[in-house]
Amino acid sequence: MTRRACTALGALMLALALPSGAAAGPVTLIGQVSGTTGAVTYDAGTGQLGPGIAAGNVFGVAITPDGQTGVAAVGGLAPAVQQFDLATGVAGTAIPLPGSPSGLALSPDGTRAYVPFEATNQLVVVDLVAKTTGTPIAIGNRPRAIVVNAAGTKAFTANSQAGPVAGGVSIIDLTGSVGPVNLAGPAFDRPESIAITPDGATVYLGNFGAGAGGTTVVPVNTATNTVGTTITVGTSVTGMAVDPTGARLYVLNRDSESLSVIATATNTVVQTFSLAGVSPSRIAITPSGDRAVITDSSNGNVRRIALPGGQAIGDPVPLPGAAFVIAAPAPTPVPAFAVGGTATAGQPLTFDASATTGAEGDVSWSFGDGSSGSGPVVQHTFAAPGTYTATLTATGSCAAGAVFGPAGSSWAGVSAYCAGPRTATTSRTVTVPAVTVPAVPEPKPKPTVKPKPLPPLAKGCLSVRNFAIRLKKGVRARSVTVTIDGRRAKVSRGRQTRARIDLRGKPKKIVVVKIVVTPAKGRKTTTERRYRTCTKEAAGRNEAKL
Repeated sequence: MTRRACTALGALMLALALPSGAAAGPVTLIGQVSGTTGAVTYDAGTGQLGPGIAAGNVFGVAITPDGQTGVAAVGGLAPAVQQFDLATGVAGTAIPLPGSPSGLALSPDGTRAYVPFEATNQLVVVDLVAKTTGTPIAIGNRPRAIVVNAAGTKAFTANSQAGPVAGGVSIIDLTGSVGPVNLAGPAFDRPESIAITPDGATVYLGNFGAGAGGTTVVPVNTATNTVGTTITVGTSVTGMAVDPTGARLYVLNRDSESLSVIATATNTVVQTFSLAGVSPSRIAITPSGDRAVITDSSNGNVRRIALPGGQAIGDPVPLPGAAFVIAAPAPTPVPAFAVGGTATAGQPLTFDASATTGAEGDVSWSFGDGSSGSGPVVQHTFAAPGTYTATLTATGSCAAGAVFGPAGSSWAGVSAYCAGPRTATTSRTVTVPAVTVPAVPEPKPKPTVKPKPLPPLAKGCLSVRNFAIRLKKGVRARSVTVTIDGRRAKVSRGRQTRARIDLRGKPKKIVVVKIVVTPAKGRKTTTERRYRTCTKEAAGRNEAKL
């Protein structure tokens, strides 16, 4: 859709359209070309509108590389470049412009804005830090869209002047070493949209058509400033965007109500999605590359579609006048985690990374004992005591390899879709103490019972003593040894352990009986007993118990 058609749509007051609070998912910034709402944030994850700024008609939007600040090119009676906080919608100082703008792009470090002017065929550089504008630069006829390469050395404008040789592309050397180069020719048919590959090698211009009806996309080699073979798509190209990896170019076709997908490696159309009932204006691809946000300015809606399948996500969000849209760079993830439980060998601990931000891509763990895990909340058991370093790695949602350094740094990857490194880690030490086993005191040894001295032996007798000694009931012994004057006696094991002490027929003397008991638990005991061989005591009374 043309800008003139967009301005015919009704207005919508910002206070009625926006809920309070900042968007929580992948953020895009949408510029409105009618009414007083200006630019507004839109959460590509939840489909909710967020903070915006009442800045008037907007003809170009951008987001600083750190993902914190929105920038809008505002037309109307007081044309200006307006900066504002994306999270709150609070505006900074407006920087006046010398006319009504027709587009907006930022330098890779976010300190300069490049603004084309359709009415005067000029480009103005705006210093966003000093709040000043530079001397206008003459470029091609009726510039309506602009992109800047990731290196920050060149800008490119889509020049929409009708006619076989009037329209085309302007190539502006931002270092100032050479003047602008304007390419024109029959391949260009009133281009109103432009896109650039992340490596800056190719610029694509979408032909809206002299009276609408344009059906081609024109690739331009930026190293040689040569026009390639046109690519046939749908009818009346209004918006284009390259995905973060640079592999796909997405092209909106207003009058054929479709979305064409071009493989940039071959410059061929590989998919076409129907957008029946939609009159698309502009498109933005989220840093993860898995969804697109499309403005439908004629119907006053913002839509989301899943990539690469092209399925609609949720319901359209009404936003009359919505036209320009840009995706915020993915923030560097900030990892943080807590450990729950008592560190004990063999007992699980809970590792909780719920406090991590910016890790829509992945959360993974290394526990320092050779084990790993994934997911925001996991449990892990340390098998042995020790000191372990647990490390959490958070991966952001920007596409693999699409890394763009912080403001002020040089280009560090294939695209400015990340506001910093894609991954970040944090670690903490977990100490599992050794298990202390209480000492078991040694049992006290039983005192050796000394036998009572025996009275003197009688003369001239032979022993008739024959008796048994028994282990007390309830006493469990591993072994029992009995010796009579050094010679082992037979020990019977049964319901009760016992040994026969047979002293019959022995001459008078004192016999030494030695008993060694080794219990099942504790220390062994040794007992010595002395018996007279000559005695008239009954056999039963001679029995003894240990």
